[in-house]
Amino acid sequence: MFSLPTPDSDGCWNRRFWAFLGSLLLLRLLAAAGLCTFAGLAGDEAYYWDWGRSPAWGYYSKPPMIGWIMSLIGHGAGASALAVRLTAVGISTGSLVMVWLLMRRLWDERVGFLSALAVALTPAHLGLSLFLTIDAPLLLCWTSALCCFVACLESPHRPLPWLLLWLVLGVGMLSKQIMLVLPLLFLGFCGTFAQERGLLRRPALWISTLGSLLFLVPVLMWQREHQWITLTHTAEHFHGMTGGLWAWLRRTAEWPLIQGLIYTPPLCVGAVVCLWRLRTALGSHSLGTRLLWFCSAPALIVFSLLALRQRVNPNWPAVFWLPALLLAVAFFAGARGMPKADLRWNRVVWTTLAAATLIAHAALMAVGFSSLSKHPKLGELVGWDEVAKQVSTFHEKCPQGRQTPILALGHRYLAAQLAFAMPGHPRCFRYEPKASVSSQYEIWPGLERHLGSDVLVVGSKPSLSQDLVQRFASVVLLGEVRTSQRRLWVHLGRNLRNWASVGPRPSGRSLDFQLLHLVNVEASHPALDWLMPVLSALEIWLMPLLVLAAIACWRQPARWGRLMATMALALLLSDAVVGRSLKQFAGRQRPRDSVEGLWVRDLGKEYKGPLRLLTNAVLSPSRPRPDDGKGRSMPSNHVMNLSAAATLLVLHAPRLGPLAVGLALAVAYSRLYCAAHWPSDLPPSILLGVLCALAASNLMRRLWKGDAKGSRPVPQPKDERDSSPASDSRK
Repeated sequence: MFSLPTPDSDGCWNRRFWAFLGSLLLLRLLAAAGLCTFAGLAGDEAYYWDWGRSPAWGYYSKPPMIGWIMSLIGHGAGASALAVRLTAVGISTGSLVMVWLLMRRLWDERVGFLSALAVALTPAHLGLSLFLTIDAPLLLCWTSALCCFVACLESPHRPLPWLLLWLVLGVGMLSKQIMLVLPLLFLGFCGTFAQERGLLRRPALWISTLGSLLFLVPVLMWQREHQWITLTHTAEHFHGMTGGLWAWLRRTAEWPLIQGLIYTPPLCVGAVVCLWRLRTALGSHSLGTRLLWFCSAPALIVFSLLALRQRVNPNWPAVFWLPALLLAVAFFAGARGMPKADLRWNRVVWTTLAAATLIAHAALMAVGFSSLSKHPKLGELVGWDEVAKQVSTFHEKCPQGRQTPILALGHRYLAAQLAFAMPGHPRCFRYEPKASVSSQYEIWPGLERHLGSDVLVVGSKPSLSQDLVQRFASVVLLGEVRTSQRRLWVHLGRNLRNWASVGPRPSGRSLDFQLLHLVNVEASHPALDWLMPVLSALEIWLMPLLVLAAIACWRQPARWGRLMATMALALLLSDAVVGRSLKQFAGRQRPRDSVEGLWVRDLGKEYKGPLRLLTNAVLSPSRPRPDDGKGRSMPSNHVMNLSAAATLLVLHAPRLGPLAVGLALAVAYSRLYCAAHWPSDLPPSILLGVLCALAASNLMRRLWKGDAKGSRPVPQPKDERDSSPASDSRK
């Protein structure tokens, strides 16, 4: 039987972790490639891939992050199942790295290695590595936020951990709604335990936690525009289920059984026992014990009570099981401050984990390299290429050819899989017989734009409903699509006569335009008409800023000289490398050149340089121009450069940090006020500026350390020192 590794003194746990991670990564890459040989995307994956073709600030059932990730995959690799699988492997591997960093910081390298090992060996992590769903980025952001919060607790005076915590929490909120709970847990943790209660007086805690809600402002505006459709859909999950005693018993027992299956029974039982044993005198335990217990036990109790009322989806409590499992690993590993665990129980846990991962990978290989890959139970994953091939044959024979719209009947997965697998990846529509919104396809524009056209109808029944038939002048059955997994019928509806959209009716203007119109038109003022162009004209402030930098370097060359060198490198990265490259890649038009109804504001050009301050503001209406693909709206170099400079000042000159951040935000607002950029250009520009600053700071720090080491005197051997003239004179 496998036994828990014991502490040693060779200090090689970090090397063991990276060796294990590399081996696991190779194994998961091979598993992903093997899965793609006999299976396509799961229904949800194809559905999210279709989302990625229309990036937005929100979708029917989820926040926008999964759609954005799929959009990046689609732009980079097209409709590639392998690219989706590899992205899942990369994100899940990143989660393991963050688990290792978290547990290493809370305890030591040995506990960090064993924690990453235990998480990687669970069947849940194998599924997370092979299928790209919303849980993959959520767990990465969740573990990253825990790691950043621990860094904030250990070094509350450093601004960088608080900045990273704010960023990770915000990105996590764009991944899944449950991330909203984590800032509340952090605040509750600081208010519960006396050791951290003093942090409640720090503005950084409140800015990093509650300030992360700013990431949701565009999402909430999208929800308002679409009648809060995601909140309505989420509320449907919490309706109590009806049924007799037997149905209640079966539903209630399903909760622990499924959780034990995906996390292995001994580890789940060990986590529950560990949470129970540590509940008493919790305030006297170590930071790691208190934090992991607080971020898991209360939520798991709530989900257990909820399971008595209704069915709980297996992935809902995943983020709360994770800290509980990590706490159990620390308990089994004999981490400092933990009660001693029974050695026999340790062996059972690690043996079961090893057996579970072997069985899961062996089952995957057995399915892939045998006739089991054609089993009807795998019908959701396999056979879609053949279905798409047969449907495309009917599609090409239509009078309008591939320009004929495709209408899918039944579940949303049919429309998504056809859109992903068919040649050319046509936009597929979905018919909702209940005339209600039940998927993203009812939110997008429907067939009302194709009145008078023929429509290819694909469904699972040989006849169509009378309501659907009446929408066409005539309907013809073209044929049947038959594979070993499914059977579909294809109809051609001629001359679509009427189609009513059942989804919420947006205003027709994008969220970008609404935000920009609010700033540029509705919130305008004569004083701002002059001030905002002044802030946007950075060439006016270039000479005064250079003079101030020169004075600062002259007075304190050691401090400000290094800072100015780092800032020059950061600006070189952001402006010359990142900014210009992304502008050419994106080619997005500025709003003043693409839409009407805005005001373009600038200063007069009678003078040059700082003398432009003496000129009056010039207002002119926006004029759309032909899109030649050479626009320069995304990203904003103004915002990116100032964000990089502000980040460096926050890190190295904290007293000037608030002023620099305020100036950067004011310039970002001025770019909207002058119709030079879209609102959606600003968040990625700020993020890129921060990343360029961090990269430049890290690079310069390494260079300075190298110079410092090179400038140290090399110690001479003892015999040489004894033979020096000074030693001779002493003798």
